[in-house]
Amino acid sequence: GGFKHVQQGRFGPHEIRILDGKVTVSTGATLTAISADVLEWTSNDECVQWNRLEPEDLDGVWKSSRGGFKHVQQGRFGPHEIRILDGKVTVSTGATLTAISADVLEWTSNDECVQWNRLEPEDLDGVWKSSRGGFKHV
Repeated sequence: GGFKHVQQGRFGPHEIRILDGKVTVSTGATLTAISADVLEWTSNDECVQWNRLEPEDLDGVWKSSRGGFKHVQQGRFGPHEIRILDGKVTVSTGATLTAISADVLEWTSNDECVQWNRLEPEDLDGVWKSSRGGFKHV
């Protein structure tokens, strides 16, 4: 499960190679089907599909290392759109996704890196004023 960020023929410590006309991964899997948006790998009679990331896959609430929160809905946050351009995930602000996991996104723009972490309940700690009156201490 999770995301596979392939860069320069590698994802994490694993290398994608072409041996005897077959595309393989150092994990032992062999590419058995390919399309523009799907890769199908087989290893030991088990098959796994990799689907190209869609902007909507990033939907949720993220806490930015710059402070504040980013609420991504339908591949957008505020006026900004997340897009796929030439196989790269970009934001209309000019940032490019350079690392990804289930809980962390790393964006780079002009050699500056910003990290987004999935919201944790503890990120809401503090005292909140309710629109219905009264205070809530989380």
